[in-house]
Amino acid sequence: AVLLITSQTDAVGQERPMKNVILPGFAALLLLTSWKVLCFNPNFGDSITHSDITKEAALRIVLQLFRQVPNPDGKVFPSNIFQSRDQKFTAEELFEAYYGSKVSVSRFKQAVQVMMNRNTKVDFMYALEGKRHFDSETLQEGKEVLLTEKAKVIQNIMQRNYHQAQKHMGTLLHTLQDFYSHSNWIELGFQKPNSNLIKPGEPIGRVAGKTEQTCADCSASTGCQDEILDKVIKEKIITTGYFGFKPHSKPDGKCSHGGKADISRQGSQGINKDTRKSPHSQYHNEAARVATEASIEIFKDVWDTVDHKAFSRFLGVESSAGLSFVIDTTGSMRDDIEAAKERTINIVKNRRRAGTEPSFYILVPFSDPDFGPVFKTSDPDKFIDKLKELKADGGGDIPEMSLSALRLALTNTPPLSHIYVFTDAPAKDHELNDSILALIEQTKCKVSFLLTNAVSRRKRDVNDRFGNQLYRVLARVSGGLAVVIRRALISQLTSIIEDSATAALVTILQRENNPDYPSNLFIIHVDPTLQNITIYISGMPQSFRLSNPEGLQQPSTLSDGVLASMDRMGDLIIIRLHSPIDPGDWDLVVSSGIPYSVKVTGASVSYTSQLTFPCLDSQCLLSLK
Repeated sequence: AVLLITSQTDAVGQERPMKNVILPGFAALLLLTSWKVLCFNPNFGDSITHSDITKEAALRIVLQLFRQVPNPDGKVFPSNIFQSRDQKFTAEELFEAYYGSKVSVSRFKQAVQVMMNRNTKVDFMYALEGKRHFDSETLQEGKEVLLTEKAKVIQNIMQRNYHQAQKHMGTLLHTLQDFYSHSNWIELGFQKPNSNLIKPGEPIGRVAGKTEQTCADCSASTGCQDEILDKVIKEKIITTGYFGFKPHSKPDGKCSHGGKADISRQGSQGINKDTRKSPHSQYHNEAARVATEASIEIFKDVWDTVDHKAFSRFLGVESSAGLSFVIDTTGSMRDDIEAAKERTINIVKNRRRAGTEPSFYILVPFSDPDFGPVFKTSDPDKFIDKLKELKADGGGDIPEMSLSALRLALTNTPPLSHIYVFTDAPAKDHELNDSILALIEQTKCKVSFLLTNAVSRRKRDVNDRFGNQLYRVLARVSGGLAVVIRRALISQLTSIIEDSATAALVTILQRENNPDYPSNLFIIHVDPTLQNITIYISGMPQSFRLSNPEGLQQPSTLSDGVLASMDRMGDLIIIRLHSPIDPGDWDLVVSSGIPYSVKVTGASVSYTSQLTFPCLDSQCLLSLK
């Protein structure tokens, strides 16, 4: 036997255990090994899956959004592109046509992945809840599930909890899609979705009564298929197949779900259309098509309820993610904070003029022992006013509550956003390191530390493993930067923030040096889609040499050579490749006796990097003796 722990979700979206169900051995084995026959396959097989349907619906609703809402240049999507409903296109092609090369598809893909993952989980979290799958004529109950989940999607969007809204949308889509596979809607000849399923107070249609016969029973043990009664077809009576783990538990005269896991069936009975091998496999393609239209319809219903900006943020298709600032407000930051405020305000104004405003501005101040509160707004003027209120005061011992403030920022910032931490002190709350790493992994946010290091050298050495060293590790793991700079140069940090907050920014390479060798070779692969490539070398290496695919070289002694321009900012070297950039493998040879790191970024709509940290093997870094 197997103990199956099921769960349910409360009004704010938190999962909690609901009930424990003990399944007998044979039924448990069938559930664990044959669960894929209970619904559209989640994401595998040669049939049309839940993931296929969800992804296609998301692409189609984004196409509708782009046709109605102007892009940052004030233009709507050309009407003559992707006109045919049958025409296939990728997210990269869609974004390229709408944004040009300005915006990456990564946030949209992340949002769709969250929905697909949660869609798949429904089969495990709610395996025995028929209403989650419209099994056993739970039609009204299933509709209530849809309306409840839709309300949670809208509520979370309105509260700007987009990640949670995506999860609820995935749950909603699973149940909605199952209706077209598990009911007789397609067999009744309907070619459009049942729109009343997602409308409160509207009837689903003529629903079969509890004792009303819908299918002809079959007494044979093999070679028998359910036969939906002519009366049901003529009168358009809606029913769904019964599913059960006990033999002969299906009510007489009712349709079976069918499939190996449905022990209640007789012979090969069943009306499900989950796969191309299901009892009613001849309707599989049509069921998937209508389920896709229904999924687009529920997306549109949510869009009509919230404004297009909120809906765009929910789908991850806005031109920019969130922009968060975590600022040390202790007394030692008095001069720094004025410069940081000035730079930040300029960035906000520049982004506003360029039409590349982030979805949110977030500000988290910290000192010792206080941190927070979080200030979050989509209004740039309100954010600027809040910045102007910041004042440096207080603080006793050198370490500050920087990680507590960073944790607040990570829990309030949309996924795939940028967070900038301004401080001059190590972390007093370094025990939160593991929690910060987990949040970075969950949110995929890039965290950069802008460090003035006003503390004395002696004190900095004592606290360094909780200061610069800790900050460098967190920056590297997240894909950000840790820059140590003199106070007089803090105004130059604007360019770093502007470059790293570009909507289409992708990380091409991020590595640390191999300390066993004095010189390291970094191979930078540049594909034709990449533009605006920038190399960051943090740690002040002794020298370096850059070579293009044709073998042309530029040494570190040339600040503006044939291949790139170079700037030094504190312990950071910034190398910007000149356009046009030759595709192929570029070589960067760095010589240094002290630790350093290399990060390479570029702008691309379609480029996807596969980064692992740290990486010192022959596949990503070659060492030269």
